[in-house]
Amino acid sequence: MQRLKDKPFILIGINTDSDKDDYRKKRAEAGMTWYSSWQGSGNGPLCQEYKARAFPTFLVLDAQGIIRYRGHSGEEAEELVDKLLSLMK
Repeated sequence: MQRLKDKPFILIGINTDSDKDDYRKKRAEAGMTWYSSWQGSGNGPLCQEYKARAFPTFLVLDAQGIIRYRGHSGEEAEELVDKLLSLMK
């Protein structure tokens, strides 16, 4: 999401890999620049809180913290992010 680096936007990943060291290695190899929380399984607290049961799951929250999108399409999530950012102008 390099194109959004100067926008009021935060990307957070929830990782469910069982091996934390493997997760860290993969994260470094992928050059991840966004926040990522290792949960150890799909039963972790963030997965439970946001009802993420299949992966990837994308959630888009607006500036008030209201979930505006929950689904599995990164393209749909990205389109909504663009729309919400345009409304902030």
